[in-house]
Amino acid sequence: MLADEQKLWGAWGQANGLYRSWATSKNINYYLLLVLYVLDGQKAMTQKKICICTGLAKQTVNSVIRSLKEDEYIEFVPGCADRREKQVTLTGKGIAYSKELLTPLRELEHRVL
Repeated sequence: MLADEQKLWGAWGQANGLYRSWATSKNINYYLLLVLYVLDGQKAMTQKKICICTGLAKQTVNSVIRSLKEDEYIEFVPGCADRREKQVTLTGKGIAYSKELLTPLRELEHRVL
């Protein structure tokens, strides 16, 4: 492995650890944090797109989505191009929860950068 690759993977590992620590400090599941993070930046996404953006397995994303749905943080809306396609979107309650959770995290990211 090249020195630059080692630096990249080292930085990735450290950042990943920081997000895990953040989730633990907020008493939430790390995977839930990742899903909320990508949903907060988008109006609507399919579960497949969430998998691609987070790198999480389909089953993991599905479990997180079910949990968020039970807590009324998300809802499913028909897709624009294909109405059979279910898009995941944050509800008003989900937006408030996401902002409360992610705003301090994003402020921390900006200070670090």
